[in-house]
Amino acid sequence: TLFRSVGLGRANIQVPLLPSGDYPLVITIGGIASAPATISVLNPTSSVLSSAGTFLLPGPWFSAALYGNVAYLCGSSAIQTIGLVNLAAPQSIGTTSVTNGFICTLQGNNLLELNGNSNISVYGLTDPTQPALLAPATALANWFTDSIVPAGSTVFFSSDWYTLNGAAITSQHGEFFSYDFTNPASPVFLSQLMPTAGVPGSSDLSPRWKVALIDSGTAVIASTTATGGSTGNGTGLAEVVDLTNPASLQVVGAVALPNTAVVTGVAVQDGIALLIGNTSGW
Repeated sequence: TLFRSVGLGRANIQVPLLPSGDYPLVITIGGIASAPATISVLNPTSSVLSSAGTFLLPGPWFSAALYGNVAYLCGSSAIQTIGLVNLAAPQSIGTTSVTNGFICTLQGNNLLELNGNSNISVYGLTDPTQPALLAPATALANWFTDSIVPAGSTVFFSSDWYTLNGAAITSQHGEFFSYDFTNPASPVFLSQLMPTAGVPGSSDLSPRWKVALIDSGTAVIASTTATGGSTGNGTGLAEVVDLTNPASLQVVGAVALPNTAVVTGVAVQDGIALLIGNTSGW
C-alpha cells in the first residue's frame, strides 16, 4: 500500500531588481511547476512621488502635524485645520488664532505649539477639528527651540541661540531639556543635558539644531563640535543621549561626520539615522 502525505516546504527567494509591480512566482521541483502566486515588488529607485491633492493657503506656515485624517498647519498667527478625508480635495475645516506661533507637533491626543522662542502652548484634540487651548502658555527653560520630541508623557526640546555684537556672532549655545507632560496643561521641568567630559560637542556652547528618537530610551542630536563665535571651526556631530531616566540626561557617545562643519538635521527609521549637514559654518 502506498501512502502520500502533503508536507510543508520553505523556499527563500531572492527577488531581483525589478520595476515596481505585481509578478507571478512559480517554483519548479523535479520538473513539476507549482501553481503561480502573486508577489508585489516596490522598487524605491523606480518610485516617483506624485501629488494626491492640492490646497492653496496664504502663509507663512512653519510646520505641519498629522492626526488621522486631519492635518494642522502651524503659522505665526494661526493653526489651520485641514480635512483629509478626500485626499484629492483637502479642505479647510477650522482656524485657531495664535500669537507668535512657530513649530508644532503631536503628543498623544494633544497638539503642542511653540510660541515665540520659548513658550509652549498645549491644545487638546477631543474634537480634532477644533483644537482647544488647555492652559496659558508655559515658559520653557531653553531659547530658540528647534525640536519638540515627545516620548510618551515626556517631551524633549533642543535649542540653538547666539550672542551678538552688532551683526557679528560672538558666542553660540545649545541646550537639550526634558519636561514631564503627565498633566499637559502644566508641564514640569525635569532635566537639562549636562556636558560630558571627553565628548566633543556636549558643551552647552555647541548648538543643538534637531533631535530624533532612536527608540524610547535613546536620542540622536544634530550638532557640532564648534564653540566660540563660528560653527565653521568645528566638525559636524551626531550626539547620542541616554533618555532612560528623563530626570538625568546623559551623553553616551558621539559620531563625527566627515566633510561637515555642522549637522543641521536628523531622521531615524528602523535603527538607521539619516543626517544632513553643511560643509561650512552656519
